[in-house]
Amino acid sequence: MTLKTDTPEVMKAYLKANKFDDKEWTFIRSSDENTRELANIMAIKYKEITPIEFSHSNIISVYSKKEYSLSKKKVLTKI
Repeated sequence: MTLKTDTPEVMKAYLKANKFDDKEWTFIRSSDENTRELANIMAIKYKEITPIEFSHSNIISVYSKKEYSLSKKKVLTKI
């Protein structure tokens, strides 16, 4: 994700093309610095491999509107 290419319009088109319900999903974007800070707060580690590919931890976090973590679980993916 980059701020140059992933504009709000592009992200809305992605939601629509992939049939995400915009009442249930919120896509956010920010600066690299703010994204790294949020990832650290959420205990998510990631590394850019290429401009469009990232290696990242597999953690699912669920948050309520009260802004605190309800659940955090490591997810193992079978390949």
